[in-house]
This record gives sequence, C-alpha cells and structure tokens, in this order.
Amino acid sequence: MHTNSQTDTDLVIRTIAGNSEAYGILVERYRGMVYAVAYSYVGDFDTARDIAQDAFVRVYQHLGVLRDKDRFAAYVRRIVVNECRAHFRERKRFADCLVLTQPAVCEQEKSDTRLMVRQALRCLSPPSRQTIVLYYFGEFSTDEIARFLGVPVTTIKSRLRDARTRLRKEMMDMVETTIQSAPLPETFSEDVLKRLFAAANDHDNTTLHSLLAENPQLAFARHKYTPIFNGEHILEVAASTNNSQGFYELTGLGALDDLKPHEAQRLLYNATFHRNQPIAAIALQHGAVMDIFSAALIGDTRTIHRLLKEDPSLT
Repeated sequence: MHTNSQTDTDLVIRTIAGNSEAYGILVERYRGMVYAVAYSYVGDFDTARDIAQDAFVRVYQHLGVLRDKDRFAAYVRRIVVNECRAHFRERKRFADCLVLTQPAVCEQEKSDTRLMVRQALRCLSPPSRQTIVLYYFGEFSTDEIARFLGVPVTTIKSRLRDARTRLRKEMMDMVETTIQSAPLPETFSEDVLKRLFAAANDHDNTTLHSLLAENPQLAFARHKYTPIFNGEHILEVAASTNNSQGFYELTGLGALDDLKPHEAQRLLYNATFHRNQPIAAIALQHGAVMDIFSAALIGDTRTIHRLLKEDPSLT
C-alpha cells in the first residue's frame, strides 16, 4: 500500500503539531482506500471523489481528538462511511436509487457499462462489495485490505470468493476494467490541503473557524502547494491577504497562544508588507521586533525617528 517508513502514529502526531506535509503523506497513503469505500457506497465515481476529499478534510479537522494515534486507518474509514451516510441523508436517496444524468452520445457506452457494473455490485452483500472494490481499485493486497477494514485475511479471501461466485467471469472482467478506469487525480492529496489555505485566502472565515476549532495548532501548518503562499502558514496567509477577521477568528481559538518569536517576526513582515497595522501590533506583542523597513511600510514615523536616532547609519 505504501513504501514510506513513517508510521501512522508518527505522522498523526506531526500533523497535530501543524506539519501539513505529514498529513499529505497520510492522505497519499489512504486515498485509494477511502475513494474505494466511498464508491462502494454511492456507486458513482465523481461523487465518491468528492466524498473522499470531504472525508480527509473532516479527519484533518478533528484529528486532535483521536486518542489512539495508531488507529488512524479505522478513524478515516469511519469518517468516510459517515460522509457517505450524510450524502444520502442530504439528498434523501439511497445507493440503489441514484439518479443518473443523461450522458452525451459519445459517453453513452461508458455510462451504460458503468451502470451495468453498479447494478452487478448491488447484487453483492455490502461487505463483499466493499472488499471487491478495494481489491480492484488500488490493487491492494488481501493483507492490506484486511488491516484497513479491521478483519482477518481469511474473511477478505472469503468475501472475494463470494463475489466471484455471484458474478460470472465476463461481469468480473467488466467490474475490474470499469473500476480501474477512474483513478483519483494525481493532485488529490494536494487538493485536500489546498482547501484549508483557500479558506484563509478567500476570507471564508466560517469554514476557517470550523476547520481549526478542534485544533488551533493547525493554523501553523505550512503551505507548499501554491507558489504565491509557498512556505506560509495559515496565520501568515490571513495576514498576507488582509483577512483581519479570519486572523482574529484564529486568535480567538488560541492559535497565537504558543506563537514563537521567529514566527511572530514572519507575521510582522507579512502584516507590514500589506500595511495591516492591527496585525502588526499583535505580532509585536508576541515578540516581533520592528525594524526600519517594516516601520516605513506602515508609516510608523515615531518608530522610524527612534531607530534613526539610535543608529544614524540606517539612513
């Protein structure tokens, strides 16, 4: 399933501490399985893709409450199942009565095949359907599937035998081909992490608050996927985009409680560059030091005069 030697426990701990790269590894590690579970419930690739992304965002949001850090797989599995159930509740329909939109003529054959596969999978028991989808989606081994689902390997093998018995060979070939024809995009893991930073950038402070309410330390997760915000954490993005309300939301959640002096200094540079005096003042309260360039950017003439008096060489 993965070759990265870091354990789930290590990655969870690093993620809770604000390391978004660690969470990216977790997403990459389990994305195929989460996508497969979602598809086994909803029977639609596009919907499953959206649910998988929502599930990973939800996991990120509540990761701080996970007591057994070594049970990340079980946790993410439970979250994606809950997201699927929420999907059905919201639309007041179930997997066996999904409404299909009319495909374009050139897509008709593909749509018909996918519908046949969906109907075939519906004939299986939910556990067998979930197992067969996992088996073909990411070509996971029976051992990996067993660990993810929390059942013995013998159970997985039994479910696979049951599915193959119920579906004739021609249909099994169609199931395998169809499932493997709709992989997640290569950017899936990046897209999950971008959503958090997009909330700060787009001044979507309701989303920002809900994402960070459980663990304000995630405000220090650094962004490396969008060049304009390369290396900045959420607080700095809020300052860079003059999202004062979002910044104050984070402050109210306690995101500044453990702000280190060097982080306060970076925050000051972001705030002064964008001429945001209130955020600059907060950075100063947390150990940042105003230099003459920052003072000039925000028009702090008193500090400029004081610094020049202390060191005339600054002119």
